[in-house]
Amino acid sequence: MSQRVAMQFILPLFLLLIHSGNASALEKNYIKAKPETCVTTQPSCQINLLLSWQGEPTTTYCLQVEAREPELICDVPNRAQHYKLALESASDVMIYLVRKQDKQKVAQVMIDVQRHFLNQKRRKVAWSIF
Repeated sequence: MSQRVAMQFILPLFLLLIHSGNASALEKNYIKAKPETCVTTQPSCQINLLLSWQGEPTTTYCLQVEAREPELICDVPNRAQHYKLALESASDVMIYLVRKQDKQKVAQVMIDVQRHFLNQKRRKVAWSIF
């Protein structure tokens, strides 16, 4: 009976350890953007981004901006892992980190474009003596 009880506790613990190992493997590749949100009152948003990423040290990466033609920005220094990008868009933009060897997308970041319209206040009374 004690062997069954021990297996009931050991098996879930073992599965948890295996799952946590997979989670760290999934976080091996990532890309971040600062800022992640562009707020504008204009029809399109212009923003200067600082992109940073982490990947496998022996792999060369490219950047792909969804809003542009599907070209890859591969003139990024391999070890720098930082890139400044000027972007103009009227809607949300997805930026991908792509392995150069097989063109596989390994990470992504969304740039949120928010348009705010200024409300012009109108006088309640359209006429006046003064």
